[in-house]
Amino acid sequence: MLCSLNQFRRFSRFAVFFVGSIISFTATGQIERSTAEALLQQSGNLAQIDGLPAQFRANFEQALREQRDLPITSEEVRKFAAMGDTAFESSKLRASIIDAVSKRISSADATALRGWYNSAAGLKMLALEAAATSADHAAAVRRGTALLERMPKEQAAQLRTLMEASRAPEFVANLSINLAVAAAHAAASATSPRDVPAFASLREGAAREREKLVQSIGDVMIAVYANTYDRASEAEIAQYLALLQSTPGRAFSDALIVAFDRTIATSLNELSAALVELKRPPPRRR
Repeated sequence: MLCSLNQFRRFSRFAVFFVGSIISFTATGQIERSTAEALLQQSGNLAQIDGLPAQFRANFEQALREQRDLPITSEEVRKFAAMGDTAFESSKLRASIIDAVSKRISSADATALRGWYNSAAGLKMLALEAAATSADHAAAVRRGTALLERMPKEQAAQLRTLMEASRAPEFVANLSINLAVAAAHAAASATSPRDVPAFASLREGAAREREKLVQSIGDVMIAVYANTYDRASEAEIAQYLALLQSTPGRAFSDALIVAFDRTIATSLNELSAALVELKRPPPRRR
């Protein structure tokens, strides 16, 4: 296989703070795009979307540089950056994710979710999550690890249940797999295009590592959660957990995971294909 678990772990480092409020359901209806956009804005997810282009472009470029079989010149790097701007254009990502969420959320669920986000506990959790996105990752992990070491077992268990209910490790695993597979696909396509499986086929192969990757990410992310929600009371965390485990909560995170995964995979596939064209030899003159 072109991608190893270690590669996935490396790519996952940049994504840990893109977990925000990833919450979930199985939708039976649709809502207006404007309602979906308002819900994504209120939950903090639109801010995450706006931060994705630069993050993905930089990490994908780094991944390509680490592919030893893919020599890339400075001029190609410049052209690649322009391709990244197109593939990960913020308004395009926004439109795709808003559309996907609008098709998977019912009106009743959207109303319940927006009501919770307007509650005292909801506003506090959003503030804590917003602060965490700008924190230094290594420092957050160190502080969170120290907090976990002296935290009562029941409290630590509650925090892990919250993390698992949010499905954040799954979300980051999907991001990491998409990045690693796209980089490997681009490298292999540029060097021996006739022997490379389809992008979708590579993703299926990488999925075999997914369970291990989710566990690995969760082992680190629990420290991030301890740091993020340090100022939340057990009662507030219990309220948040109740939302995540509710029908509207499960619906929203299902919708978000599907929307982000499909949108990012499409953009990375587009970027990978563009690089292949960049590396393709010019046609011979007759």
